[in-house]
Amino acid sequence: MPINPSFNRIIAENYENYLGPIFNDVYAKDLTRRLASHKINSILETACGTGQVTRLLRKIFPETRIVSTDLNPGMIEMAKKVVSENDKIEWHNANAEELPYDSSTFDAVICQFGLMFVPDKQKAVNEAFRVLKNGGRFIFNTWDSLEINNISKMANDTVNTFFKDNPPDFFRVPFSMHDSNEIEKLLQNSGFSNITVENVLFTGHADSADDAVKALISGTPVYIAICERDEKMLPDIQQSLHKRIESEFGTSSLKIPLSAWVAEGVK
Repeated sequence: MPINPSFNRIIAENYENYLGPIFNDVYAKDLTRRLASHKINSILETACGTGQVTRLLRKIFPETRIVSTDLNPGMIEMAKKVVSENDKIEWHNANAEELPYDSSTFDAVICQFGLMFVPDKQKAVNEAFRVLKNGGRFIFNTWDSLEINNISKMANDTVNTFFKDNPPDFFRVPFSMHDSNEIEKLLQNSGFSNITVENVLFTGHADSADDAVKALISGTPVYIAICERDEKMLPDIQQSLHKRIESEFGTSSLKIPLSAWVAEGVK
């Protein structure tokens, strides 16, 4: 079936309202905290999504130039609705593999859970290195394996039971960069020094099992994959996942164990 453009809006809204509180908020605070003690006049954010890191950066750096980019126009449009115009963020649609900025432009480059989706990861890391000033810092995070992040594995397994002959592979992508040695090599190959790759464990939160289902099914591109196969299956998939989540985490005030890698390098 053809993909309705409104799907981008639906995903972006659920990403912001439901997926963020579970997966992104605690790690966004962690990433921005790591920059807080440094004097930074300009920041480039890649894969900014709906601006969950962006708004924290503006609070920490009220006078700093912040350029936030994403490849998906729907995410940028949602971010503009959430982040105040008074915050003076420069929003651009941009490909992390081919950044439209001069070399040696930024004091920091930051990326939350975006590098996993880039086809040529080395090229994207090279680009981060290129646009940084000497002494500038690149900081990003990636998810640990799908098997370790249990709630996402539940979602993956649930969806795939409905499409055994043609299972969506979306959930494999965000959890594909969980080898710390490979992450370190990407930074080394680009020329970064003072490299650290740290496993960081946090707890995500959802108000209800319903919210968790909305996050995992309607707040990610798996929504598109399901609708491409059979949109009528959505209610059954959501109900099945709800039962699994409720059994494991309860019906309200869910506390969800999360595991990710945080990497840093200096140009």
